[in-house]
Amino acid sequence: MKQNFNLIYQTSFENDSFYELQKYCTDLMTKEPIKIFNSLNFSSIPEKLLITIIQNDNLQMSEIQVWEHILKWGHAQHPELPSNVTNYSKDDLTF
Repeated sequence: MKQNFNLIYQTSFENDSFYELQKYCTDLMTKEPIKIFNSLNFSSIPEKLLITIIQNDNLQMSEIQVWEHILKWGHAQHPELPSNVTNYSKDDLTF
């Protein structure tokens, strides 16, 4: 389940009867976000799911780690951006 988290998470909210699965996913996001961020398919996580994860007030991860993963995700979405964030221009940060 952890390897296909984004699919499981999205599916769990398609039907209210999957409440226990929703709860499991929410707990996993909060307690073990690194497993989601380090998953093989992390870069394919939809933006809405990524926002849900990082907006969680109980996320057990440092803000620096979160930002590093957000940058990794963003670069996967826009591979034309320079790989070194210090080379980003103001225009690179505006989508």
